[in-house]
Amino acid sequence: MANTHEIITKLEEAAVEFGVKPSTIGEKIGQGGQFYARLLNGKRCWPETYAKVDLGLRLMRENGDINLPNGWSRDLSHGNAANGLQDASPKEGAK
Repeated sequence: MANTHEIITKLEEAAVEFGVKPSTIGEKIGQGGQFYARLLNGKRCWPETYAKVDLGLRLMRENGDINLPNGWSRDLSHGNAANGLQDASPKEGAK
């Protein structure tokens, strides 16, 4: 499992950087507003979740905005998040 303390620190640093609460960062990344509180309460963070959160934080910093593009994580499957953002555009022939 991922280092829970490390992800808490990353959420807190991003919150300071963007002037919001750590829970807001967790929500914007798609983990829900209680993600940060659960981590503080000792809940674990799976490596796949850690990779998704880490990617979301990198995208926020690159874009200078906590609002990530729609569908940014739609095509991330377990194990792929650590490799970076995959194309989140609709697949050819998809409706």
